[in-house]
Amino acid sequence: GRKMSKSKGTLLTLEDIKEKGFSADDLRIIYILSHYRSQMNFTWKSLEQAKKNRQTIENFLQRLQSFEAIITPNGKKVDINKFRNDFENAMDDDLNTPLALSVLLSLITETNTFMDNKTLYNTDEINRYFEKACKSLGITTDTTTTIPDDILAIAKRRDISRKNKDYKLSDILREEILNKGYDIKDSSDGFKLQKL
Repeated sequence: GRKMSKSKGTLLTLEDIKEKGFSADDLRIIYILSHYRSQMNFTWKSLEQAKKNRQTIENFLQRLQSFEAIITPNGKKVDINKFRNDFENAMDDDLNTPLALSVLLSLITETNTFMDNKTLYNTDEINRYFEKACKSLGITTDTTTTIPDDILAIAKRRDISRKNKDYKLSDILREEILNKGYDIKDSSDGFKLQKL
């Protein structure tokens, strides 16, 4: 609600953003969430929303890339042409990036529904289009993040503590992983680490 000004102490630098635990992509998405012709009101709450959108995109791509397409009569296709047209119409409308991003989030919702029902057929087509659309918005889609060895070691210790039913230690180690900027999710085949 105020002008960014060095003299008033309201100026933020990229280092300030990074120190609060946000990434360059979070910042990029907050810009996309505002139309370039309108004045943007920067708040930490809006940056938190941008971070959630970035995590939604990353989680979706990881899930999509590991999902096995259903090549049976039950397989269903997401209508990529519809989403492509909606996305292009938004961008043709004076670079309406907020609307374009909402189209991509709608694509995520529909695709996730098909994956939940185990009926998704056209995974490769969706992946190719989604990555291309993200690239046109400047959003990074590389989901192959290298996990540092120290984080991996803590995660393995936590996995062992869970198997030994030492849930108190498991919770302490989970908190340590979170404090280092990573999230850990448990599944039947082990654990999955992801940068926050």
